[in-house]
Amino acid sequence: VGRMQADLSSLLNRYCNDNWNGYDEAPISATSWNFANEFVKDLPTWVSQADVSVDADGEVSLEWYRSKTEYLELVFGASGCVHLFMQTKSAKYSDLFKENIRAKLMSLIAEFENV
Repeated sequence: VGRMQADLSSLLNRYCNDNWNGYDEAPISATSWNFANEFVKDLPTWVSQADVSVDADGEVSLEWYRSKTEYLELVFGASGCVHLFMQTKSAKYSDLFKENIRAKLMSLIAEFENV
């Protein structure tokens, strides 16, 4: 959790301007960043380290990989919703969560982490 929070903090400095990579990308969304940071700071210790990134539209993503074909991605929307994309050997799943987000996402993360 500490490393994910540090990675999130570094995103603010790195992606705070328009056109951060020369292709007219939006700066990081403060709302998306705050939403992701609140989610990360209360994660249980069994959750493994996620890759933290900013999408071209400024939204923050957390990504976990087991292999090239098995992954879990959470995209924290600026509107307070979370887009989830998950693929495992036995399932492919995508959904948009607008309410009761934490409980629903924690059960899917536990499923992905085999907890």
